[in-house]
Amino acid sequence: MSDVIRILIAPLVWLACFGAIYGLHGLSCSATFEPDLPAGAAIWQLLMILAGGVAVTVQVCLLFALRHRAFASGSGFVNRVSAILAWTSLAATLWTSFPVLLSSSCA
Repeated sequence: MSDVIRILIAPLVWLACFGAIYGLHGLSCSATFEPDLPAGAAIWQLLMILAGGVAVTVQVCLLFALRHRAFASGSGFVNRVSAILAWTSLAATLWTSFPVLLSSSCA
């Protein structure tokens, strides 16, 4: 794994998850698709909770993968920066997911 990818992968994964979760939120708010289930609104909320859970899981796996020897860099600076960015990306994923996951704000 090159050093540039090692440093940038966690923020890029956060960006992709952020876009996916808020895109799903937008779809749920403009839903022309109404499931035939009695709890149709809960389906969208469940999908967003699932997407948030997947995003957090991916960030945690990425954090552990970056700390593994197989993906280690020869540079201590790169290892520290990638670990800091992985922790920051995990915190950003949690921070940006909570409002969408815990509220139904389609006003």
